[in-house]
Amino acid sequence: MTRNPTPRKRKRKTIRPTPGDYILAGAPGTTMPSDWFFAKVLWADGDDVVTEHTSPSGTKYRQILHISHVRAIGSLAELVQFKERNRVTVHRLAMRVHKAECALGAARNAVWAELDAIAANVRVRG
Repeated sequence: MTRNPTPRKRKRKTIRPTPGDYILAGAPGTTMPSDWFFAKVLWADGDDVVTEHTSPSGTKYRQILHISHVRAIGSLAELVQFKERNRVTVHRLAMRVHKAECALGAARNAVWAELDAIAANVRVRG
């Protein structure tokens, strides 16, 4: 049996922002949709993007981001909808995980209760 020496990489859709586009940005795999932020593209070269975004306090920031930080490109209305859809999806998944963890905790407690009952019935010679 032979194995493929190089693992297959998952291909990501190529995103090509251009100056003037609005993007939704966030670190890949680490930030939740609620932490993503809107920014306007000032410059892009295919690997990096220079953006400008305004903080809630009104301060304007310019940042250099890697292209992998771009979550979506579109109008602000489209980006708001995209962010909200992803936030709801992640929340739904987090609730499924929470319910599964609660069920696991209940099962674990039931097992320990049975073990305690078994231990209470064991006679110790002494």
